[in-house]
Amino acid sequence: MTSDLKITLRQLHPSDEAVFVSSLELWPGEDLEWYSFILPKKPDIDFLEMLRLIEDEHKGVNLPDGWVPATMLYAFLEEGGVTKIVGRFHIRQRLTPHLLKRGGHVGYAVAPSYRGKGVATLMMEQGLDYIRDHFVGQGIDDKILITCADENNGSWKLIEKFGGVLENKIWDEVDDEPIRRYWLKL
Repeated sequence: MTSDLKITLRQLHPSDEAVFVSSLELWPGEDLEWYSFILPKKPDIDFLEMLRLIEDEHKGVNLPDGWVPATMLYAFLEEGGVTKIVGRFHIRQRLTPHLLKRGGHVGYAVAPSYRGKGVATLMMEQGLDYIRDHFVGQGIDDKILITCADENNGSWKLIEKFGGVLENKIWDEVDDEPIRRYWLKL
């Protein structure tokens, strides 16, 4: 599906607090981890403190055990004079043994009411450009690993649309499901 939507994929700024909070309503019934990795663990966190934690992760400082430097980008959409955050794109700058199996370099999510409208395609286009501009040669070589659940047709079709090559399918004991592992040349 071709989208008429225009998004801007970028990091959060201190001035984004109202948009970030109001956009939570776009994720009804979803695990908040799809929107923010921090909110499920610290639901009452101050927005500026959350930004500090996101920046620490981006810089690779004060990381929890098992975490790697990573950059969180959000998909901003202006619609009818209202700005919304309709998705997020997470870039891991290196892989651990766990991320090599499940997770890969990139994770993304789209708000339920915006799925199937081309948002993921727009995020992938802009996200891959961001990786090329900021991380190739600085922790990421000429290809990235992207994984998804085997039953997530939308995700694996998106990965294949961008040239992802299926390396294999493996069983994920944690989520008790088959996982597809793709390598995508930058």
